[in-house]
Amino acid sequence: MKPRYTIGIPFVILMILVGFTPLWATPPLLQNHLSWATSSYSQFFGKNKVTEKRFEWMLHKTDHFDIYYYPAEAALVPEVGRIIEEAYQRLSDALDHEIEGRTPIILYKSHNDFRQTNVTLADLTEGVGGFAEIFKHRVVIPFTGSRRELREVLFHELTHIFQYDIIYHKPLAHIYTGEFLYSPPLWFIEGMAEYFAQDMDSVGEMVLRSAVVTDELVPLTKLQDFSALGSQVYLGYKEGQSALMFLARKYGEDKIGSILQELRHSLRKNLDEAMKNVLGVSMREFDKQWRRDLRRRYYPVVSKRDMPDVFSKQLTHAEEGSYYKFAWSPSGDLLACITTEGGHYDISLITSTDGREVMRPIIHLYRSQYEEIQIRGNGIAWSPDGDKLAFFARKEGGEVLFIYNLITKDLRKISMPFDSCWSPEWSPEGGRIAFVGLKDGQSDIYLLSLRRLQVGKVSISRVTRDIYDEGGITWNPRDEKLAYSSERGGWRQIVVRDLISGEERVLTGWGFNSISPRWTPDGKGLLFVSDMTGFNDIYRMEVGKG
Repeated sequence: MKPRYTIGIPFVILMILVGFTPLWATPPLLQNHLSWATSSYSQFFGKNKVTEKRFEWMLHKTDHFDIYYYPAEAALVPEVGRIIEEAYQRLSDALDHEIEGRTPIILYKSHNDFRQTNVTLADLTEGVGGFAEIFKHRVVIPFTGSRRELREVLFHELTHIFQYDIIYHKPLAHIYTGEFLYSPPLWFIEGMAEYFAQDMDSVGEMVLRSAVVTDELVPLTKLQDFSALGSQVYLGYKEGQSALMFLARKYGEDKIGSILQELRHSLRKNLDEAMKNVLGVSMREFDKQWRRDLRRRYYPVVSKRDMPDVFSKQLTHAEEGSYYKFAWSPSGDLLACITTEGGHYDISLITSTDGREVMRPIIHLYRSQYEEIQIRGNGIAWSPDGDKLAFFARKEGGEVLFIYNLITKDLRKISMPFDSCWSPEWSPEGGRIAFVGLKDGQSDIYLLSLRRLQVGKVSISRVTRDIYDEGGITWNPRDEKLAYSSERGGWRQIVVRDLISGEERVLTGWGFNSISPRWTPDGKGLLFVSDMTGFNDIYRMEVGKG
């Protein structure tokens, strides 16, 4: 990120020495890398960070790391230690580099706890999966319930620590040179972290493929930072990752470490010069090669498939904002969805025929009643009569289930005894809500009795008790069965569970992801999305009574 103001080196030095570096005075690499963020950088200042908890920190040492944790997440620590040491060996071998000293890993058991960290002043929204900071080489991450995400985030953030150590080594020792005010382009920095995290899935491929065939791919030469992408920051991450994959394939993975070493000796961290010295081509020429490779890959594939407007109707448009987590009303004439308004998530009701916005029922409740809507899993649930919406949101560091009556405008709030909750799903008779709850490092499916709430009691029963990350719950309209997606062996699979017998059936295979199940009206079949062919397509499966 280029500074927006003209500043003097002595001023920046003073700010660093007193522990405060203004965001506008720091280049992209020196800013805390907020991974998987919904915007390129969170707002650093503007409100005081509130700490609702005091943590009893404990220490677990591995060969290269000091893992800081508190008792409620102790069961996660051995797994974190195993993954982070594996990541260290992978990066050390690939980059031919050893980090001096030990690297602190600060682990939080949930996102609500994570956002209270004092390692950064940034407002850590739900879209931030972790960050690494340069001066003390600390990695800070929450656990979300997903083992796959945990692995990807640890690899991603440790890559940043290796970048810091190689490119800047000891930045405070070179503070008077002003060297730390420069950084390589963000596409290279984040693309390299994504490359080693190995998380290029069908969604990333879809975003890249769409950008290529619609001629919306942003040249790498314009991605010094991701400000040119607006809300499409994810595309910047995937462009960078794709470019690093191409670099490793064409020139050899060892050239990545060689480029970092070139950057280490470059005062202005000039990637163009580093690529010329290592690869023999300029960044502009490399960009052309990479684009040509993407066109060769994607054009033949796309020519064999229909574009979405051939068999469907577009309801929303990019200029109107971003829309997530659509939920059909029982009558079918409305769609509830999560959208963005003024930098925060909001709920919008649109017509299912033309996408016209009918109302934003809870916009007046932001800040006064909730701070951030939970967008994981289903996002929103309709009551069977179509009068009410249920969703989870954060309020004062806790998880709250909100039930909003669209007719009477009444709002009901139920504080939930969990670290995080997502995927609400109303039962067909209207008396229960199924959801996923994360508690002390384990996510499971639970049922909340609404009838008991009527007499002032919160009654929650547990449905699953396993290590798997669940989501996308759907309730059979004619039977006491739930279908949901479950992460097993690193892949999302569709599972059906009988609530009476407790029997569980895994319906889809391993080696691809299947998500977002929905029962057919007769309760005999399931619709779901799967990438078993490399594309995210809709499938139907007859479930039967077995």
